[in-house]
Parts: sequence; structure tokens; C-alpha cells
Amino acid sequence: MIRIPYGKGELTLDIPEGRCRLAEPVVRDVIGPPLEAFRACLAHPTGSMPLEDLAAGRTVTYLIDDATRAEPHEDFIRAVLERLGRARLVRGILATGCHEPLTEGNQRIAEQFRAIAAGLGLRHEMLIHDAEDGSAHVRLGETSRGTPVEVDRRALESDVLVITADAKNHYFAGYSNPLKNFLPGICSFTTTEKNHAFALEPAATFGHHPWHPDPARRSNPVAEDMLEGAAMIIAGRDVFVLASVITAEGVVWCGAGDMEAVTREALGQVDQAATVGVEPARCLIVSPGGHPQDETLYNAQRGLELSRSAVREGGEILFLARCPDGVAHSAKARAEFYDRLTAPLDEVIGGLEAQYVLYSHKAYKFARLLQSVRRLYMVTDLSEEQVGAAHMEKVEDAQQVVDRWLRESDEPIVINARANKVALYR
Repeated sequence: MIRIPYGKGELTLDIPEGRCRLAEPVVRDVIGPPLEAFRACLAHPTGSMPLEDLAAGRTVTYLIDDATRAEPHEDFIRAVLERLGRARLVRGILATGCHEPLTEGNQRIAEQFRAIAAGLGLRHEMLIHDAEDGSAHVRLGETSRGTPVEVDRRALESDVLVITADAKNHYFAGYSNPLKNFLPGICSFTTTEKNHAFALEPAATFGHHPWHPDPARRSNPVAEDMLEGAAMIIAGRDVFVLASVITAEGVVWCGAGDMEAVTREALGQVDQAATVGVEPARCLIVSPGGHPQDETLYNAQRGLELSRSAVREGGEILFLARCPDGVAHSAKARAEFYDRLTAPLDEVIGGLEAQYVLYSHKAYKFARLLQSVRRLYMVTDLSEEQVGAAHMEKVEDAQQVVDRWLRESDEPIVINARANKVALYR
């Protein structure tokens, strides 16, 4: 029996031993509970003076991942704020990018920040970035690729920039990493839309980033543009990063200090902790990893992209994503992702190659995947009509699909049970 995350629970599949390949990275030792690990890491920064000395007498802007990121926000915040007692002012900004700003989860993180800061006696303020608030942004210029860098002006009112982030694979930006808290984290909708248009290029894929340890994996147009935009935002300010790599077992690595040094190490650590080499198979089972990774189809789709190398052309996929909150987190995301995907696949691809709009890169990549496989089944709370309109087939019983696969072939079935974080390479 194999238990696979699904929503806040699990689905159980009966697959005989030897008939499946569970794609799991080598288990790493947990270095400690998150707060303890972060405190220990901050005590020994890499390439930087201690955070408490860097911040002394200065204004600090602290960029925090929003609630769509499954990470120990409260532990990150407490560990950082404990070191900022000598700062003149600590300004927290929730780096939402183009996600919905005023969600329940974001409000909860903001209140955690305020409560901890007040308890520590810090002079502080807490803000939530809104990419669509034109009055909040200032234009700094353009990157060499023509991306206008429009940034939340409140982030620039500081001497020191602090970032916390959990690093993981990202299907078109290479990796989620501290740089993303600048662009798209605190940039305008226009900036993010232009940057994300590069996601349609073949080189925009996971495992590639300009700061990757392997020179052969440093080309990624989205990440290169992000890096250039971040440099314009930083503009000579001191930057201090606390980054982690967190698996299902817990925190397996963290680093603190200089942004480039810490991020470079983080990317290598993600490769060790969250990538698996596989031989492409006829049949593939994908779970994004359960809640909150499968709250919407928009979120869950990432797991398909990080797993697609494991299925052969003309193969079949069983996608286990509950999606209790529907197809997307906002009306705009629904329109440019899901609604576009309901068109004939050739139209989806051709239309977006002609003119890109934000959120539509997901429709583009999803359409490419759907064209490459024979069938994509989905177990989900979405309706049969919603699933069918997106060129998939809803099934109520995942075991029935598995049983048919077992009858039709002796070939093992590949399973990625934490696909939003674990990338599969052929």
C-alpha cells in the first residue's frame, strides 16, 4: 500500500512491490526544529557581519514570503527580529508578488510579525505589498531585456534589506530563492508580467539559474532578468539573507549572510535534497504534496511541470490534486490560466506565443504537456465539467486507473508524491 498526500489527508493505492518507482530524494538528516536551526545559523553568518551589527542604528526593510509559500513563517520572523533590537526601525513587507494581498493567510503572517516585534520592544511597521496599487510603486529604469523595474517605494526607504526564504525548485524561474522576494516579490504587475513572459522560452526551466554552482546550468532568461532587476532595487544597500531547504522531514539545511554566497549554496542544497533522476515511464502518478500545495489547480500545476520529464511521449498521467479552492486564487489568474486552457490546445499555444499576458505561462506550459501525453486523469474536488473543459478526465477512483495500468503493462509506474517541491530529471 502506498499513501500519497491529497488535500489535508491521504489517498491509499494498492500497487504490488516492484511495480512502482517512488521518486524520493535521499533522506537528509534534519538539523533541528526550525527556530533552533535559524537561530544557530544567524549566529554564524557567511560573508557578512552579524545581522545585529549590520542593523544597529539603521532602518531595516524585511521582505517576507507570503502565505502561498509553505514554510515556517513565524519561526523565520522570530529568529530575525530577535537580532534587530538595535535597529532604528524595522519595516516588514510581505512580498506577495502578484498574488492576492489581503488573504487570511497573509493577514495572519502580518499579525505574527506585529506581535513578535511588539513583544521584543522594536519600533516597527508591517505592510503587505499590492502589485496593482500604482501609487505604491516607483520606476527605477529597465533591465537589458526591457523589463520596467517598478518597485514598492516603501521598500527603498531603508539602509538594510533582510530576506527570509525557503529555497526549492521552480518550474520556470529555476528555483524559488531569496532573489524572488525582490522581483516579483515587491514589484508591480507590469514588471512581473514582462519578466514572466520569458517563461515561454525553452531555457526557462527548473534547475537552471545564473547563480547555479554548475556553469552548464546558469542560463535561464527569467532568473537572469530577476537578478538584474534585484540589483537595481538593491542599489548598493546592504542585504542579509536567511535561507532554508525544508523537506517533508524538516529543515535539512539553512544558511545566513551574504545574499549571493547563501543563495548559491542553497541552490546546490536543493539539488541534493529535492531532485531525483528517473527513466521516463509510460505511466506517472503526480501529487503536488497535499495542502497547501493543491489548494487550487493554479498552485497544483507546478507539480506537473516538475514531474513531466518522467513520462514518455504518448504516456498517461494520474494527477491527485484536491483543489478545494477551485481553479485559481483570483479572477485574473482564472481568466489568464484556466479560461485560456479551455480553448483548443493549438490556439492556447499559438495565441500566447503571439502575445503574452501574466498568469498565462501556466496555460502555455500545461497545453504543451497535454499535447505530449495520451491522457491526463485527475482525482479532485473540481467538477467533471471543469476538469473536462481543461482537456483532462476526472476519475473518482484512482485505484481503477492504476489497476488498468497494471493489467496493460509490466512496466513500473513512476510516482512523485511531493511534486511541487521534488523535481524529476531524466
